[in-house]
Amino acid sequence: MAPKTVAELVDEARRGSGDARDELVRRHYREIALVAVAITNDPTEAEDLSQEAFIRAFRNLDLLVDPDRFAPWLRRIVVGVSIDWLRSFRPNLYRGWDGSDEVAASSGPSPLDRLLHAEMAERVAAALNALPPRYRVPVRLYHLDGLSHAKIAAALDVPVGTVRSLVARARRKLAPLLAAYAPDRSRTIDEVFEERAVSERAPTRFLHVANGTCTTRIIEAAGIPGARSIWADPLYEGPVPGGVSDEELLETRRRFHAGAEAALDPVNDMRRWRSVVAAHEAYDELVLWYEHDLFDQLNLVHLLSWLRGRLPAGTAVSLVCINAFRALHSQAVPIDPDWGPRVVVDTPDPRDPTLFPPGVPLTPPNNPAARQPGQQDLRQGNGPGGPDELNFQFVLRTGYNFTIFFNNSVGAMKEGIGSNWLNGTPADGKRILDLLRSLPNTDLNFATLSSGNTDENGWRDSVYWAEALRPKIMTTGHAPIGAALQYYSGFLDQLKLMEQPRNAWPGFPRSLWPIVRNHTDPTDILKPEVYSTGDPAWSNPQKAPRIAQFCS
Repeated sequence: MAPKTVAELVDEARRGSGDARDELVRRHYREIALVAVAITNDPTEAEDLSQEAFIRAFRNLDLLVDPDRFAPWLRRIVVGVSIDWLRSFRPNLYRGWDGSDEVAASSGPSPLDRLLHAEMAERVAAALNALPPRYRVPVRLYHLDGLSHAKIAAALDVPVGTVRSLVARARRKLAPLLAAYAPDRSRTIDEVFEERAVSERAPTRFLHVANGTCTTRIIEAAGIPGARSIWADPLYEGPVPGGVSDEELLETRRRFHAGAEAALDPVNDMRRWRSVVAAHEAYDELVLWYEHDLFDQLNLVHLLSWLRGRLPAGTAVSLVCINAFRALHSQAVPIDPDWGPRVVVDTPDPRDPTLFPPGVPLTPPNNPAARQPGQQDLRQGNGPGGPDELNFQFVLRTGYNFTIFFNNSVGAMKEGIGSNWLNGTPADGKRILDLLRSLPNTDLNFATLSSGNTDENGWRDSVYWAEALRPKIMTTGHAPIGAALQYYSGFLDQLKLMEQPRNAWPGFPRSLWPIVRNHTDPTDILKPEVYSTGDPAWSNPQKAPRIAQFCS
């Protein structure tokens, strides 16, 4: 059957068809998102603005005189939405739309800018950003996003000849800017922005689909690039009929949920989540974040079933298995006679006043009345359940099953005591250590070296942890300001001390030690650690049976 025309889809969408709206989003999302990115120069905001443009369009479909003109009408909406956003949140950029040909004045690059601009690609990006928007937008859409002159003209509602002229003039304006940013390079502006038959590949765009806002907020806080959406419904409650259309299923679920609280209609959210996932052509990969409990597994099966037939052949779908469990938060205990006292002195770093200038701290004080704007309380102990410690393991379900483990604290493992489990016993500590030994083999552990037990027992608990988890790479953090290097060397000394067996301790042979990578000061934090999930180094035949146990 021939695909429906845009006019037919618009007509059906006017009559309330969710499938028609989803198809319109699928066909036009990528182009709309590129326009928003070009105007705002902010990919994250552009995703939100693109969705806002579709919402406004669907609310006002009756105002569209010619349904065949849906695409240019939608492009004008996203241009308006993006400019409104600039006016409100980026007034300096908004003023660049007044037609002025003046290049934005620079206040001088920061040290971080100088570091980033060491590479030619970043220098080109900086030069692009200095252009007035009337030039930056078309040249970016053409050279970096791969749109044709005709599509750019339709998006900006100007003649094709105007677009060609703007792109050519932009290249001429870039020549002196690029020379200023990269005087040591001999490549000319024509070589950087040459006319090409095949567009340059844009950076990989991810859509992360998760089981709820808790996971999406973690993804956002971790700085993982990409858009985020949710797919969640307690499918183990109420009717879930088979052999029905998606709209019929949604109506069944709506009636079930409305029975408990008439004002609650989560199906509206489900439709919105579907519209985001349906726009798969705007992304290079979907990453699905689900755990192995019944709620998550039923939603994952439902989502994969829904995706079947909607994704073209070859679309990559990476399943991420999340293992989470309650652990022990740090707690001081008496000195362990097996290892003796370990004296730890936090040595101030003379660079502290420069590296950590006075300002508003991110973590607010305990007194709510003393909190200041911009502060965020990310401490686990301030949740409704009180102080606690949660650990997470992420297993990528493709290739070599690259696995990351995160823990921001470690309790007194030998005694089984934590600040969240003060009445613990050695059996509790053993139970957690046995769980660590049974998990899918960990490739990268982002771990802590700071503990409430450090002053009494040094880094004994961190060694207990590393011996049980046995990660290939251990990236250490969470150390006192100015003492990170001292904590790093102290941990290595503790590894040497505990290498051989002693009493009930089995020993931790040097051949099993992880590669320890330390964050000693902010300059390390600014250097991203990049790992290829396709590296054969992550191959481990022991992973498969453990993944089958925890992630099936």
